[in-house]
Amino acid sequence: MSSEKRQKEESDHGPNLEPAMTSDEGTMTAEGGQLRREFKARHVSMIAVAGAIGTGLIIGTGTALVRGGPANLLIAYCLVGAVVFFVMTALGEMSIMFPMDKGFGGYATRFVDPALGYATGWNYFFKYAIVLPNNLTAAGIIIQYWRPDLNVAIFVTVFTVVIILVNLLHVSFFGEAEFWLSCIKLLVMTTLILTCLVISVGGQPSGKKIGFSYWNDPGAFGEYLFKGPKGHLLGFWAAIVQSTFAYTGTEVVGVAFGEAPNPEKTIRKAIRQTLWRIVFFYIIGAIVLGMAVPYTSSQLICGTKQKTGAGASPFVIAVQLARIPHFPDVINGCLLVFVLSAANSDIYIGSRVLFGLSHDHQAPAIFGKTTGNGVPLAGVIFTSLFAVLAYMNAAKSSSVVFGYL
Repeated sequence: MSSEKRQKEESDHGPNLEPAMTSDEGTMTAEGGQLRREFKARHVSMIAVAGAIGTGLIIGTGTALVRGGPANLLIAYCLVGAVVFFVMTALGEMSIMFPMDKGFGGYATRFVDPALGYATGWNYFFKYAIVLPNNLTAAGIIIQYWRPDLNVAIFVTVFTVVIILVNLLHVSFFGEAEFWLSCIKLLVMTTLILTCLVISVGGQPSGKKIGFSYWNDPGAFGEYLFKGPKGHLLGFWAAIVQSTFAYTGTEVVGVAFGEAPNPEKTIRKAIRQTLWRIVFFYIIGAIVLGMAVPYTSSQLICGTKQKTGAGASPFVIAVQLARIPHFPDVINGCLLVFVLSAANSDIYIGSRVLFGLSHDHQAPAIFGKTTGNGVPLAGVIFTSLFAVLAYMNAAKSSSVVFGYL
């Protein structure tokens, strides 16, 4: 390749190959729009710790337990957790060495190819844009637990307006909202894990000590779809798939790095906290859950078919089996916090991904413009439009179509 041709290619891709300029206010690019580094360190730390804790963990874990058994559940969370930690460590190193506000797509464009950055960015955007109406619908269904006479569209409207306003305000409002929602999520998960542990060691009303007896009867490894070795293999694979879903959201803090103060110090601390979160909430959570609930329990099998609500959580089923009253009502209210936090993050992530794509010339330029407070207004509005899909659940005929999404 001639030197003239090489220089031309470097010139064509210049904005992608030059280091981002950082300042106390934000990360700037040649295009002019900028996000402001006005997250507080505690905001970033809490998002790193609780960002991935959602319905995938508190409800989806039951599916992995039913299909794979307690041993496969534990193995799956350990294996996928190791992969997640290595990925987050690599992301942290890149974010410290090359701070930018273009997100994952920006790194793919810079270090691999613009085509990969384009595909990564748009795939990531649509993932959160499509799941937004799902989370809003889940919030409405949770409220219907107490008021089944009201249409889910009422709650969808209220929650949509609230989370849009939070994302249109200064980024510190989003950070503060997520900080307190995350505190509640951590408190709920810690309570559930400790409750399952107490039940297992004989702290339930009956005083029965369970220990690891369910690992012997009905057993440690479940069978899925088939009997014998093939069923055990599919059970393990099903647990891996479900555990991967449960870890979804761990990378969300990577999107917030572009608005984190003192990136070198804040990012390093956030990544380190990922390890103990994986160990406590996922691995220890899997151990105590496998101790407290037999994977052949009819309540657990029925609960995994519910998908939404306290009755679908294996942690709540463990409490029900121990005959502890009123617990499902409390957890149902806590689940509302989980889905609202997720919906709030959906709009934030979608708008920031569009911002990064725009600055890499892979999305319309309007998505790269920000308000005086550093909010990518067009990105927030465009992402919020997907919330309209949640109204399809107001009628039974359209809810079938929504299910396909």
